[in-house]
Amino acid sequence: MLNQQKYAEAITTFTEAIRLKPDFAEAYLNRCRAYGSLTSPSMISHSIEDCDKAIQLKPNFGEAYHYRSRAYGAQRQFERAIQD
Repeated sequence: MLNQQKYAEAITTFTEAIRLKPDFAEAYLNRCRAYGSLTSPSMISHSIEDCDKAIQLKPNFGEAYHYRSRAYGAQRQFERAIQD
């Protein structure tokens, strides 16, 4: 779905995956990516929240840091982006 740019559908699918398995870090990451692709300020905030959760579940999850950095950059929070 993400590769097909069906972001709203992807968000719904990954939300269901998280409901079924709340400790599934990859589902949070993929929902983060979908939210980040929508680019509105509220969606970017949701993206960061999901990356935070993925990192909480899997502290060495490099991709989560990468996508959180991109989201911070989209919000013009460059210092936070650099930290990630």
